Amino acid sequence: MKILIAFYSRTMRTERVAQQINNALEGSTLIKIRTPKRVGFLRGIMDSIKVRDAEIDPISSAVDPRAFDLVIACGPVWASHISSPMRAFLRKHSQGVRAFAFVETHGASKGDFPEVFKEMGELTGQTPAATLSLMPTAPDSGDQVNAFIEEIRKLG
Repeated sequence: MKILIAFYSRTMRTERVAQQINNALEGSTLIKIRTPKRVGFLRGIMDSIKVRDAEIDPISSAVDPRAFDLVIACGPVWASHISSPMRAFLRKHSQGVRAFAFVETHGASKGDFPEVFKEMGELTGQTPAATLSLMPTAPDSGDQVNAFIEEIRKLG
């Protein structure tokens, strides 16, 4: 199965998770969603609360999400919403994608954020093939990522 892992990370936590998934899935492609200017904490929170897209740089023309069997979208939760750069990516690049899996990272101890997966599903028009809600600093985060990887492997 041909897999694209697209991630946005402001603090490197989501990036480390995306890299761990990429390293475990043979032949996957990893791309970082970039913004022309760094999205500051307060700006990111306000964009998320107001459900605004951030300006993102174009992705490489060599990487067309529609050419993959599965796109794993990894992004942080900001104010109980998907980050504005990830929202912009999903809005711009979900048309024609065969299947999505969603990974959201957060720093809250409250657990899952089902509203974030719902928002991502609405943006893509798809029910995700797999999801992972992760607090990267939790003691069992490695086990959670490994379980997600196994779930992805079963899809192919």
